[in-house]
Amino acid sequence: MSDVFILPELRHNGYGSQMITDAIRKRWESDRVQNTVFLTVMYDDLVSFYQKIGFQKIYPYEGDMVLQETL
Repeated sequence: MSDVFILPELRHNGYGSQMITDAIRKRWESDRVQNTVFLTVMYDDLVSFYQKIGFQKIYPYEGDMVLQETL
């Protein structure tokens, strides 16, 4: 998945979080395994958004994050 956007007037209503977590869960269901999910955050202001979902920063790569636990 790439280039996911929520219109500014629809932000802060949980739509983005729901879309991302649903996509990950559906992938896990189709794979029948909960693989580790990696992503690269293009904008620093999105780091906290992904951390709320459960992603953690991977150091020393500042824009890279990982989700290793179930949602």
